[in-house]
Amino acid sequence: MDTMNGKDIPVTIKEYLNKVVDEDIKQWRRLDWDAEYTLKFWLIKDNDELINFLRFGLTNAISMMLDENEETWQTSNNYSESDEEEFILRERQLLAKYPPVYTAIYDVFEFFAAFSFHGSSLIGSWGEDGMKNVIEAFQLLGLEKIAAAYEVSIENIPTYDSDIEDAEFMYDESCQERIIPAFETVIDFNITQQHLDVAEAVRKNYELFLV
Repeated sequence: MDTMNGKDIPVTIKEYLNKVVDEDIKQWRRLDWDAEYTLKFWLIKDNDELINFLRFGLTNAISMMLDENEETWQTSNNYSESDEEEFILRERQLLAKYPPVYTAIYDVFEFFAAFSFHGSSLIGSWGEDGMKNVIEAFQLLGLEKIAAAYEVSIENIPTYDSDIEDAEFMYDESCQERIIPAFETVIDFNITQQHLDVAEAVRKNYELFLV
């Protein structure tokens, strides 16, 4: 596979990927994927390497772009305070300049990273609104069953009552008892397999990354 009809990944995404590569080489003296395929990542055959690229290469590049954009906005506005919704809106406005698949990768791997720390209680704390972008990301990648399973899981989020003693512990336990079993009414829950499914979807739908 190669780029099609002169199409390529967006220039700005290339620039930030190169920045990530430079920083990783400077700090670690190596990359977690074959550097030859940084700008043609869909050609990475090894699943672990492609997942590492998506997690530590592309997602970090997008994060760096968003951070620099926010820093520029803050400087231009004399470090004006703004609420979380305005901050997210600025992020989404910038991401909207690029093919939607870049937002999808960013949302999925941000979710994967948070899930590794919080487990199924994360789905409960993010709720329907917080999981909306994640579900839409899986759908855009063509992973409809995973998206459907997460839709069922958020329908089974338990109620959180802070007035109950040990409320957080009980909520986490309730999430484990309800959310994953609900997910598994659609497909087995396997976060490792979800990473692999995303990697394969990237290879299959690589044209979505090109402009």
